[in-house]
Amino acid sequence: MRALQFVSYPFVNPMHGGQLRVSFMNKALQNAGIETFSISVFDKAHYQEYSELDFPIPSNLFTYYLADHPWDLMISNVVANNPELYPIFVERVRSVNADLYIFEHPWLWPLMRKVIQDYPELDRKIVFSTHNIEYELLRSILQSSTPILDKHDQWLVSYVYELEKELAERADLLIACTKTDAEMFSGNFAVKKVCVYANGISRPGLIPEEVRKKYVERYKNLHVASFVGSAHPPNADGWEKMMGKNMGFLPPDGKVIIMGGVADLLRSRPGDQRFTVLNFSRTDMLGRLPAEDLNAILERSDVILLPITTGGGSNLKTAEALISEKPIISTSLAFRGFSEFMNYPNVFIADNPVVFQEKLYEWIQNPPQYVLSPEQKTSLEKLLWGNILKTYPEEILEIAGN
Repeated sequence: MRALQFVSYPFVNPMHGGQLRVSFMNKALQNAGIETFSISVFDKAHYQEYSELDFPIPSNLFTYYLADHPWDLMISNVVANNPELYPIFVERVRSVNADLYIFEHPWLWPLMRKVIQDYPELDRKIVFSTHNIEYELLRSILQSSTPILDKHDQWLVSYVYELEKELAERADLLIACTKTDAEMFSGNFAVKKVCVYANGISRPGLIPEEVRKKYVERYKNLHVASFVGSAHPPNADGWEKMMGKNMGFLPPDGKVIIMGGVADLLRSRPGDQRFTVLNFSRTDMLGRLPAEDLNAILERSDVILLPITTGGGSNLKTAEALISEKPIISTSLAFRGFSEFMNYPNVFIADNPVVFQEKLYEWIQNPPQYVLSPEQKTSLEKLLWGNILKTYPEEILEIAGN
């Protein structure tokens, strides 16, 4: 059997949460003997590593669409309306001769809908693998800057809603990240079948001793918290809401290490100039790091922060924090899909920024003392990708065989 994935980013070297989810789901199929192929369509400026079938698009081709939708929605339009790119895309789809299509996110569905209309022989069974409820996520992002949406933004949210609805109802199987998302889709749309496969984590690899020593020395005599996030606007929004623009509440020997693409977002946002020097002394924005460096920093950290305040789906970084068994200060939203772990002794939930900051001030200096029970440690095994995705290949084979 041959499955073809459609993705709006390549994942040959997975770093952010979406790439990791797609990569592990892909590997689960491969391990079950299913041949997998992927076509990723993306702005070439954003990713340098990609596979043979992938479709990097020159940035200048996006310019026309930026005024309408500065988001992934433009990707289908760029290819579908380009007389040179569209035939190439069609031939790549044809060359795979897949038995089944898997859409990660809905963004490439308009493009493939056109392909199927133009070439009916390329129609196949469809799996819609959702990562969020995208229309709700878009609405929350737009409202973060303008609570009352204008007509254009209302149209955008409505357009994404209709796009998700169309693909959800067209799909032979819908895969959700959380039970809540699954209930929303099946409750509001005429979905044929829904399965839930949460976000997970793989066990951290061995940390080279020289890498471990580097960060032990770098943060010597400091109390350290860490925050990991991709360049996804809700990650930066959550940080600003829960941590504020003044890091003065942290002790002088306290340091928050910010890793992943969220550091680039935060650097680009205007801060309060009065606190620039102070904030610089309390944060260390390292950005994207190799996995061994990230794991070394998490190991060194006294506390892990999960300040997520908007968005749907489930947060892969929550699984990562839980498997570390470190003290965690989190919003309740960051535990979507992980509610059974909210009462663990190393977890503190706060949705009020003042309470969040007060607990960080306390725990970064005096981390809580606790011991996870054998039952709690066993439950953490549920977070490993190998356990989460055990039945995923069976579901795909069943859909393809129907």
